[in-house]
Amino acid sequence: MLLTFHNLQQTQSTLYTLLFGFICSVTWLCPVSTGCSHDKIKYASFKASPTGAACSTTTGEAAACSTLCSASSLCKIVYVTTCDANGQCTCAFCNQLTGIDFSQTNAVTFFNFQLIGVNTRQIHLAGGLVIGQPLLIMITLEDTMVSLNFMMANGRVAFITEIRFNERSVVSNSFLGYWGAEDRNTPHFNFQYGQKPWVFCVVNSERYDLYIDQVLFKQFPHRVPPSQVVEVTIGRENSLIKTFRR
Repeated sequence: MLLTFHNLQQTQSTLYTLLFGFICSVTWLCPVSTGCSHDKIKYASFKASPTGAACSTTTGEAAACSTLCSASSLCKIVYVTTCDANGQCTCAFCNQLTGIDFSQTNAVTFFNFQLIGVNTRQIHLAGGLVIGQPLLIMITLEDTMVSLNFMMANGRVAFITEIRFNERSVVSNSFLGYWGAEDRNTPHFNFQYGQKPWVFCVVNSERYDLYIDQVLFKQFPHRVPPSQVVEVTIGRENSLIKTFRR
C-alpha cells in the first residue's frame, strides 16, 4: 500500500507537492507486488494535523509506513509528517482519532476508511458508533432545511445537525423524548442550494467534533453513549447522503 508515492526517487520539490497538496478526494492505495484489489483498501487524505490514540512512530520509506499500517486491522490513521529528498519519512500510525486541526498545513494525514453507503438517505451502523473512529460524509443540500441525524434503535435522536437556509443558521440538538438545549453556533453560512459539502465527524470520548468543509461548526457533548447510535439518516425530501465512509 503506497501513500501516493509511486516513485520515491523524485526530487524533493515534487515529493512535497505530492505530500502537501490538499487531496479531498479518495485515493486508492495498493502495492503492485501484493496484487490486491483496489476495492479492498481506500484512504482519504487531508492537509491537517491529527491527535490520535494508540499511536506509534517510525522513520523509513513511505511504503514501509503504509505497510506497517496495513498489517494491523485496527490502524485508522497514517500521519506523514516529513519526507526528505531521499524518500525517508517520519510517520505515525494510530488506532484512534481524538481530534484534528485543519489549520495545520505542514502535514498530510491519511485515513483508512471503508465506503459503506452511496446515494442513500439511511446508513445502518453495525455495532454503533465507535469512539476514535471518524466519519466522512458527503451530503447534498437540496431542501430549505437539511438535517443529519444520528439515530438510536428506539427512534430517538442522539445528535442532529440541521442546515437551515431560511434562518441562515446551523443548529444542533438531541431528541431523547424531549428536545435538549440547542447549539446554534454558526461560524459562517456560505452554503448554496445544490451544494455537496463534506462533513467530517470526530467521535471522541467526550463529544462530537463536526466539521463542514474543514470548518469546525460543532463541539457537541455526548448525551447518550455513541455506541447507541445505530443509524445515520438525512432529513427532508430531496437531499441525499452521497457517500458515507468510516
